[in-house]
Amino acid sequence: MIDNESVILELNKLLTIDEFNFEQVDYFIQSLKEHNKVIIKLIDFEYYNEERLDKANKEKIICVQLQNFEKAASNRDLEMECKKYIDLKNELGIVNSEFHFEQNYLLYFYLGTSKNDRYIKANLKMKYQ
Repeated sequence: MIDNESVILELNKLLTIDEFNFEQVDYFIQSLKEHNKVIIKLIDFEYYNEERLDKANKEKIICVQLQNFEKAASNRDLEMECKKYIDLKNELGIVNSEFHFEQNYLLYFYLGTSKNDRYIKANLKMKYQ
């Protein structure tokens, strides 16, 4: 059995190395998948942020005033999704991008704060989502 904590530490180190190589990231993810039947989940805190929450709220109000209820509902849904992500980020105290393992889920908390964030996000979306 592999040590999940060690794998997560290695994945988090890869966020800041100078010579990024996705094969290394993939190796660690595959080892978790083989031993734990892990599900990979990207949590995009950069997208679902306070600014987007405020914008969705303002757009929702405008759409209600214009009686465009379909668009208002869409903005309400986005507002609720943003709130959910913001609450999770605050509850867990996430301030930088990081990998986290929880109950057969490999979570990648993406904030766009680490050197190799964008590479990892793009590759995870392409390969595992």
